[in-house]
Amino acid sequence: LSEQEQREVLDSLINTTSLERAWSLVVDTYTGKNDSSGHDLAHYLGRRMYELKGLDGLAICTASFAFGCYHGFTDAALVKSLEPLADLAKACERVGTVGSGPWASCIHGIGHGVATYFDTVKLSDALARCDQLSAGQTYCHDGVFMEFATSAPQSAYDLSDPLYPCSTLSEIYKPACGRNQPRVMEKHFGMNMEQIVSVCTGADDKTIRYHCIDAIGLDVGQKSGGDSKRIA
Repeated sequence: LSEQEQREVLDSLINTTSLERAWSLVVDTYTGKNDSSGHDLAHYLGRRMYELKGLDGLAICTASFAFGCYHGFTDAALVKSLEPLADLAKACERVGTVGSGPWASCIHGIGHGVATYFDTVKLSDALARCDQLSAGQTYCHDGVFMEFATSAPQSAYDLSDPLYPCSTLSEIYKPACGRNQPRVMEKHFGMNMEQIVSVCTGADDKTIRYHCIDAIGLDVGQKSGGDSKRIA
């Protein structure tokens, strides 16, 4: 089915059964598959959850497909205003206790929504809003940088510095920026894995170096399809 047809199937399920059933269908269909459709549909259903249930809809989301449901939900919640930010952060505590994986995933999603509100490229504004949260600021930073890595235009990068913007930031933001930089180097700099490894291991800043290398391991694991030999 085309993306539009898939969305129509999900909307039909929502109308005839429930949002929960539609989300279960996406999880059952795409979990474990190297297919971006799962993440895209998670975004879509996240938006629908907010549109139909408001903040209560957040409880339906899970961290599947790289937090796609949380991303779509927070994008919808913050698309016009950041006024719901405090209430949204509080709603994350209903997803999981503070410090838990589900809660962290939810706060990460807020970072995506904040970044989208600031047109993705206004990093300083987005990060400053994350800093206003009472807890989980680093997870919010991570969402901001993931959105930047995914959606920022080519003009937002310094092609002479593959570690930009990490190399220009305050220490508090370097871990989250470093974790997302391999994605930037692959997408915007056209680097292969060997080149990305070389840049990360050669970084002068130890914080950026550590988190950049850590992210490479995550990427390798995700692309392995569960095959330990491919990871090695």
